[in-house]
Amino acid sequence: MPDGSFSTVGPYLFPPPPIQIEEFLFIVKETGEPERIPGITRAPPDLSLERHELICEIHVPVGQRPGGEYIPCAICRDVPKFLHGHLLWSEDGCLRLIGHCCAHEYFQGGRFADIVDQGRRKRQRKAQEDWLLDNLEKVPDLLAEIVALQPAAGFLHKQKSAFAKEAPAVHEIFQRAFRNSAGALTVVHEQLARNHDGPRGFHSSTGGQSDYQVEIVATLRGQEFLMTGFRPISALKKLIAQLEALPGGNVLDAVAAMDEQGVDATTRMFLAALKAGPALVARLRAAALFLSPANVAGMKKWAEHPNNPLPLHIDLRSSSFRLRLDENNILLVLTSCPPMSDLKGFDIALP
Repeated sequence: MPDGSFSTVGPYLFPPPPIQIEEFLFIVKETGEPERIPGITRAPPDLSLERHELICEIHVPVGQRPGGEYIPCAICRDVPKFLHGHLLWSEDGCLRLIGHCCAHEYFQGGRFADIVDQGRRKRQRKAQEDWLLDNLEKVPDLLAEIVALQPAAGFLHKQKSAFAKEAPAVHEIFQRAFRNSAGALTVVHEQLARNHDGPRGFHSSTGGQSDYQVEIVATLRGQEFLMTGFRPISALKKLIAQLEALPGGNVLDAVAAMDEQGVDATTRMFLAALKAGPALVARLRAAALFLSPANVAGMKKWAEHPNNPLPLHIDLRSSSFRLRLDENNILLVLTSCPPMSDLKGFDIALP
């Protein structure tokens, strides 16, 4: 049939819809005999047919098969051949049970691999379409949750920027603590040795020997607050733009109008936004930890330690603290960060 014409000989003019496929799989599950699927053709497909689709995978444990016999393969003209294969629809209107190995040999030149890939893409698109139909209507609520983060993001952005600009030396000291010692604020004790029993280092002022010990006075939290690359407002605007770019209005019409690339791109964009939302909240909360009472108290304890050579002064107030290292490093930092949502609406099952 070089012109592509063919005679429809089977009862399935079009590939079976999902609800019918579910019925087929129920028959397989209950009986272990996919041969009972209505209208099964037991002869191999005509290789001149252009269109073939894999409807679903067929897998039956040998213990469920009558007499332990394998499932007959249409490509092998109904010879029992497989336990794990496919239900194939062809444009002659027929459904056939086929085995993996047999199909690869029958459809030569990589043609069966193409059929498998087309089937995978069709199932993926159907899953993505169903997922979008179920969840795109939730986007306005998700957007409202993200917009509600603006006060916290704006507050942290302002405090972060002021800290880096107004107290750059202190900012660098704390950054170094995170880089070099996981946030540990340390001081060094020097103990002079009275004899030669434990020499470690030389004390030049006395000519004697001394011992040095490092003490961790406090451990900082909230490294994100000091990261110049973390810009809360920019991150929030980007996420809002991602959500606003998703289809709105009549979701059914929007999804129906998408081609395969559109469905995939929209799904990816939606998934990226669902991942970015909780990640942003986690970073905002981590940055807010830097301003927590316990963290600021640790800074003050370290600043006031007698073995700390830095002339750093930290004054605690009810909702702020003031720090001063020198004339070029003076800053009042507010600590009352606005509350942040848990983004419960972002807990959506993935496709």
